[in-house]
Amino acid sequence: MTSITKKIRPRRCQLSVPASSKKMIEKAASMKVDGVILDLEDSVAPDQKESARHQIIDGLTQLDWKASSISVRINATNTEWCHQDIIELVSSCSEKIATLIVPMVNTPNDLIFVETLIKQLAIKNSSAAEIGIEGLIETVEGLSNVDKIAQSSEKLEALVLGMGDEVKSLAVFKDRTLLCCRQIWAATCKTFASTSGLWMTT
Repeated sequence: MTSITKKIRPRRCQLSVPASSKKMIEKAASMKVDGVILDLEDSVAPDQKESARHQIIDGLTQLDWKASSISVRINATNTEWCHQDIIELVSSCSEKIATLIVPMVNTPNDLIFVETLIKQLAIKNSSAAEIGIEGLIETVEGLSNVDKIAQSSEKLEALVLGMGDEVKSLAVFKDRTLLCCRQIWAATCKTFASTSGLWMTT
C-alpha cells in the first residue's frame, strides 16, 4: 500500500444530523463545531434514503457551512444504497466532503470497495481525491478483523468503535467483555497510528 500523509482533523465536538431532516441540516450548517456528520444510515428510513441523499447534496451546495469539516455516513456496503450514495455525493459535492463514514465494516473489502470507487470518480473530479474514509467497527466479525481493516486503505483516517451494535453482536453485556473490545480496538489504532496517522474515536 502506498504511504501518504493524512490530514489531521479535529474531532473534539461533532454533531450528527439525520439527512432526512431538511430543518436539522440547515441548523447544522450554522454551527461552528469541529465536524458535522450527515447521516444516511440508521437515522433514515428505507423509503427516505434517496430523498435524504438529495437533501445532503442540496445542503452542501447551497448552504454556508461553519463547521471545520463535514462528513457523510453512507449506507453499508452490503446494502442497495451504498453504491449510489458514493457516486452521487462524490460527483456532486466532493469539495465539501471531508470523509465518508462507512458503517458495519466487517472485512478489509468493505473499505477497499469504497476507496476504489472514490478513486475512479476522482479521475474526472480531482477534488474527490481529497476525501478520506472512516470505518465503523460494529460487529464481532469486524472486531476480529480490525488489524487487517486498519491496514486496508490508504484513505482510512479513523476507526470508530460502535459500542451499541457491537454489544448486540456479542450478545454479552459484561463490563469486562466490553473493556476487552475497547482494548483490542485501541491497541490496533495505536499500533498503526505511527505509520498511517489512524485516529480512534467512539
